[in-house]
Amino acid sequence: MDDFRKIIYGVLIGFVLILVVWISFLALTGCGFALNCAAALPKVDRTSIPTLIPATLPASVRLLNAAPAVTSTAGGESTIARPSNPGGPGTAINLKGDANSGMQIYATNCQTCHNTDGKGGIPNPGSTDGTVPPLNPIDPSIISPDAKTYATNIDLFLEHGSTPEGNNPTFSMPAWGDKKALTPQQIADVIVYVISLNPVTNPAATSAATPLGSVDIARPSNPGGPGTAINLKGDVNSGMQIYATNCQTCHNTDGKGGIPNPGSSDGTVPPLNPVDPTLTNSDFKTFATNLDLFIEHGSTPEGTNPTLTMPAWGDKEALKPQQIADVIAYVISLNPVSPTGTGTPGASSPGTSQTQVEPEPTEEVARPSNPGSPGTAINLTGDATSGQQIYATDCQTCHNTDGKGGIPNPGSSDGTVPPLNPVDPTLTNSDFKTFATNLDLFIEHGSTPEGTNPTYTMPAWGDKGALVPQQIADVIAYIISLNK
Repeated sequence: MDDFRKIIYGVLIGFVLILVVWISFLALTGCGFALNCAAALPKVDRTSIPTLIPATLPASVRLLNAAPAVTSTAGGESTIARPSNPGGPGTAINLKGDANSGMQIYATNCQTCHNTDGKGGIPNPGSTDGTVPPLNPIDPSIISPDAKTYATNIDLFLEHGSTPEGNNPTFSMPAWGDKKALTPQQIADVIVYVISLNPVTNPAATSAATPLGSVDIARPSNPGGPGTAINLKGDVNSGMQIYATNCQTCHNTDGKGGIPNPGSSDGTVPPLNPVDPTLTNSDFKTFATNLDLFIEHGSTPEGTNPTLTMPAWGDKEALKPQQIADVIAYVISLNPVSPTGTGTPGASSPGTSQTQVEPEPTEEVARPSNPGSPGTAINLTGDATSGQQIYATDCQTCHNTDGKGGIPNPGSSDGTVPPLNPVDPTLTNSDFKTFATNLDLFIEHGSTPEGTNPTYTMPAWGDKGALVPQQIADVIAYIISLNK
């Protein structure tokens, strides 16, 4: 028993001696004979100038939970922050934003992550930065003296959202536009509010998302962008009849106005003949858009309790896009302007004719049966080669090789699926964006051909998310290449 005890004690003492020797070895290796052990501290590599960050670390790019994806500017002199999610600018950049409204929208939807007044500092565990980026001040690469560029840089994040860099960020930027959580007008309002927090020396940038011109253009109280009516050919005679049935009660015969509206600031319903001069424009589409916003989304006049308000004819589907286009053409006919835009609303000018209230070309442009506005694809650069591959995979079954058509479509009026080579001549246009828009409407929203029971219908590739905007842009570029 004593021998066994001796063995146990010997093992324990030997273990302690080995541990002491090992610790002594580590201490002498790391610290030598110094008592403060400074030699054991980790070494920090520094640049030659102590105020610079280590040369091996990338500079941080921050904006609205920005991912590291950036786009080089011309000449590669600097990089502009871009969201991780793809997509082009939305219609908000063409709308006039209201900073006060934007402040309220920000407080409701954005303040939780970006803090009061966009000051930032909200923790974001799992992200590389560790906090949600501030909007005040905003990432300097986003700021631009050009109003539309500044607005576009911000809009991309609001439209499509972004996931910040990191292993598993707690917060990411929602796709407010793509998910329709905010309307284009609301996005425009937020953009102007964010810009107001980050003014630039060039006064042009403070009017971001504001239409060109020094005059404040009238806008409806209800938010929303233009509808598809502005791309349709309106008929004045039809518009006159629709007006008489739906609009005359409030706006009076021939749009002369004067109908009482108790509770409104003006006291009467505004006339349409002459219409508010800020709405008129020598460019037909601009004039039509200014009118369309009111007809699509409606408006409540200023005042304590207006008796009459403008209905949202488009949003409530009380009028179809073609009917809205007809009414627009009629109202414009009541307010002809000269080609230079100097004409007086409501007064005819020399050379003014009926054709001034209808867009070119005079031939009616083919449109899909399904409603909807053009998507972001029309703002992207398409690659015809990539588009050809996508076409072969997704479109060739119906439209045949090289878009030659001829595929039978029983139940349709034509009897076959329309060819894309050549494409319907009303869709072609010397202006690339117009040509692209005409094609995009079909690809985005799909269409059912005329007939009793067509076997094949055009899928809504965009609305169903079957193709991303870049793929749609590529297919558009390919189809245009077939019709040169």
